[in-house]
Amino acid sequence: MSSFDVGEVRREADEAFERANTEAKGGAAIDPAPVREIYENALMDWTDELNDEAGGGGGDRAQREAALVELWIAYAAVEKKLRQWKRVVTVFENAAACEVSRAHAALWLA
Repeated sequence: MSSFDVGEVRREADEAFERANTEAKGGAAIDPAPVREIYENALMDWTDELNDEAGGGGGDRAQREAALVELWIAYAAVEKKLRQWKRVVTVFENAAACEVSRAHAALWLA
């Protein structure tokens, strides 16, 4: 999933969320683990790919870095939707610790 397509990751995560919601029986809590795994895997893959480039890529790299930041923000939004406030903070802390995303203003304005 290294196409840097945030929409694709969101769609896959939404499908996983719907499956988890369908599988939750009798008002049981939804297991968010599959949704988190989708976001975390994409974040790890994208970050690794950008780190492997070592600063190359020009304008294309800037677009991919912006997509990475957008993905971090989307992941935090999912945790917010789940009302997992501590995890929202953790997602933003992890994004701020990421060398690729921490310099982008969009992260700090989210």
